[in-house]
Amino acid sequence: MVMSNSNIRILVIEDSESDIALLEALLKEANYKHTLFTSDSLSEGLEKLWECSPDIVLLDLNLLDVTGFKTLQQFREKAPNTPVIVMTGYKNEMSA
Repeated sequence: MVMSNSNIRILVIEDSESDIALLEALLKEANYKHTLFTSDSLSEGLEKLWECSPDIVLLDLNLLDVTGFKTLQQFREKAPNTPVIVMTGYKNEMSA
């Protein structure tokens, strides 16, 4: 559970600027104290992971340098204990 006075460090690995802007707006609307770090590729995101020590990662499955389930697989190989929420625009319910 997040305490109201704590600052949540969130790393968003997403290549869509509009999706990042939407996430930022939703977080502000929810009144979460947060620091948002962003990356548009998995390789850069993994570098930032060690720099910013996020509390959680929001991970898109389709990035500039890797797509699909390989994205999550590669992330888990490098950061197996990091909390992650997978985001996808897949319209197929089975894939999502």
